[in-house]
Amino acid sequence: MRSLEDEKLAACCNGFLATIKSLWKDHYSDSKHRIDNYELIDIVVPKQINNKDCGFHMIMHAQYWDGRSVSHFNENDMSNIRKILTYKWLKYEENDAA
Repeated sequence: MRSLEDEKLAACCNGFLATIKSLWKDHYSDSKHRIDNYELIDIVVPKQINNKDCGFHMIMHAQYWDGRSVSHFNENDMSNIRKILTYKWLKYEENDAA
């Protein structure tokens, strides 16, 4: 629902990034991969329009992320996505308590 234009979110993200860079230096100082110049960017993804779908957005992005591009779904799809995922979870074969 927010972007890096939100000061509190930007401060939180910058704190995470600084911590990751510090830990990288501490634990991977011998690595040939440098992350000192990494910076935060806003990735254009579908944004939720309510306060209840954040978990479903996160699941969709995590499930379909290929390391380079993000999933593209329409906010109007969220009702069906909630139904499909809930059905899959309820019908999952290892959920049988018998």
